[in-house]
Amino acid sequence: MRKMGRGRIHGNRALRFMQLPVTEKGNLMFSDYRPGLTPPPPSRGIVFQNLLFGEPEVLPASSGLSGLVKWEGVYVILTDDITSTPRPFRALYFGESENLWGRATATHENYPAWQRAAGTFGNLYRAFHLMSGSTQHQRQMVETALISGYNPPCNDRFSFDFTKLLGGR
Repeated sequence: MRKMGRGRIHGNRALRFMQLPVTEKGNLMFSDYRPGLTPPPPSRGIVFQNLLFGEPEVLPASSGLSGLVKWEGVYVILTDDITSTPRPFRALYFGESENLWGRATATHENYPAWQRAAGTFGNLYRAFHLMSGSTQHQRQMVETALISGYNPPCNDRFSFDFTKLLGGR
């Protein structure tokens, strides 16, 4: 009998996560995941306007050594929200940077606003959408579309000026 699984795991390395037949002996279907006993299934990430962001992670106090690695893209600051679907997170702020890991930290100038919006017991998270090789203009267009679509409480302006696009001054 041929089993169908969402993917398979070899050791600690997750392979492709599409519907794959699981026929070789020793492979583990994700439905068989047991915390602490087997490697966790791959992260799902989070989607905003058809853009896949990485799995939300706790917002760090500073960039630390990871700030030395420069990746450009857009980021979202999130907080817990059990009423949100399909994931229990609510967007508080969208930003763009040529150094994502150095920018989306507690040293950001809007950090106090993020804390207020999250509330006393809310946690802060960050997630990234990498745009390798992008220009600042391209990142700002994506950022502005996200702000326009979700109207997060801590974004008070668009970074891309639509009047330039429309030929205005």
